[in-house]
Amino acid sequence: MKAAKIIGLGALLAVPGLSGASVCESGSIGVGPYISAAPLMDSSGSTRQRFKGGSLTAKCAFNDGFALSVGSFMAENNSSNSSLHGIDVAVLTGHNLASEGFTSQMGASLIYSWNNPDSGSNLSYPTVALVSGLGYNWKNIGLMFSVDIPVYMERKYLRRVEADYARLHYPLAGRATVSFRF
Repeated sequence: MKAAKIIGLGALLAVPGLSGASVCESGSIGVGPYISAAPLMDSSGSTRQRFKGGSLTAKCAFNDGFALSVGSFMAENNSSNSSLHGIDVAVLTGHNLASEGFTSQMGASLIYSWNNPDSGSNLSYPTVALVSGLGYNWKNIGLMFSVDIPVYMERKYLRRVEADYARLHYPLAGRATVSFRF
């Protein structure tokens, strides 16, 4: 329930960008690297757990100030033989989202991740994250660097993270996306 309230707050923050937002003014489909680091050290005190992989993103900018984005990601952690994949849906507000030139975005994202630790179990959990990014749009190509910062995970999943944090993906993530704009 709290996750719905946070997404609702993110949607309210995007309301100023909704004026005239009825048709997708600019769409894009992009791919790029995905990197995520667990914010906790593992039990031996060694470096953070890092997941590296790729992402696929589709975005619809209704105007220069409002966009919706849907994406998926897949990554692996070679040191612990863990893998993860997930989907995310984001409500974005920003500057120059549909036009050519420098662009910036911020918003709220609902992320659902599946993690396959080396134990063979399959863990899944939802997270709400803040999304921010900077980029540049050309006529047919876009480049975006973005960061997902988790702000909410249900308490039962947080306990699981504390108990198994060396192998569980916690979606503090960065992406560099090259997209085809249409």
